[in-house]
Formats: sequence, C-alpha cells, structure tokens
Amino acid sequence: MGYTPTVHPSPCLPTPPWPALSFLALQLLDHWGNRTTSRPAPRADVLTAALALGEASAPIVAAAWAERRSRYAAQLVRARLGLAGEGAELAGCGLVTASAHTANMQILGQALGLAAALLAGGEPGQKVTLEGELVLRWDTDEHCRLHPWPLVGSRLTVRATGGDEGWRRWRLLSQGAAR
Repeated sequence: MGYTPTVHPSPCLPTPPWPALSFLALQLLDHWGNRTTSRPAPRADVLTAALALGEASAPIVAAAWAERRSRYAAQLVRARLGLAGEGAELAGCGLVTASAHTANMQILGQALGLAAALLAGGEPGQKVTLEGELVLRWDTDEHCRLHPWPLVGSRLTVRATGGDEGWRRWRLLSQGAAR
C-alpha cells in the first residue's frame, strides 16, 4: 500500500498546514546530504526558502519575506509556488549554476514531500513513495524508516506544532538503524 503525497504549488489549497510543513522541511534540509546525497547549496538560502514557504497561503508575502533575506531564496520560493515567469530570472540569480539550482529545487521538493507525508501520518507497515524514489515506511505512529537515506547520521528526530494537538514529533531512521 502506498501513495505519493504532493505539495501542490497552488496557494488556494487549504492543506497542508504551511507553517508546520515549512518548519519540518527546514529541519530536514538542515540535515540533508551525506556521502551519497547532495547537500543543498548555498544551504542558508535553501533553508530560508523553506521557512518562507510557511507564508505560502499568501504567496506574495512569502516571496517578499524571502526577498528581504536573499534574492536566491526568493527565486526558490517563487518557483515552488508557481510565481516565476518563464525566463524572467537567471536560474540561481548568478549565485549558483543552473544545474545546482535544479538540484536545490529537487531537494526542496523532496523535503517538502517528506514533511507532508509526516504530517499526513500513516499506519504501521504503510509505505509512501516520495519524489526522487525516496521510500518512507511507517514502523509506528512516531517512527519511520527512509530509504535511500538522504540525511546526515542514521537517525533524526523532527517536530512541529499540530494546531490544537500541541507538538508532534517523528523519529526518522535509516534502514539498519535501531530505534
């Protein structure tokens, strides 16, 4: 059993809860990359873009928030929210190459997809296929295994507010890691 969660770029969709989603994505991106997986670069700009997406219910606000911090972060936000005009800007704003920009967009998309899957929850044994062939398998309500492992180390605990539910947390584990 599996499904592919998508984080639709349309600001009209009421879900996912953008602030929680962006906070989870920020935590994932902060630990993204290892010997076999590319790291977001420049890291600070990609992290800023993830945090700016917390305002995605108002796309212009999200882009403006990012723009005040980094032109490149704003470009990532506009591209993610479908606000970028065709050929309007040089990919990467002259800060990164076009291929690095493409890699950053993919990493940002994967982190947002993983965050959306965590927020959606799952049943023990359920598998979720994410962008880039990442597979998330639920062990329990709070423990998940991720393969291939794109993060530093062999485990990571992330958390987000769940509205009236207070804090929710998840422990992500590589395939061979003990709980």
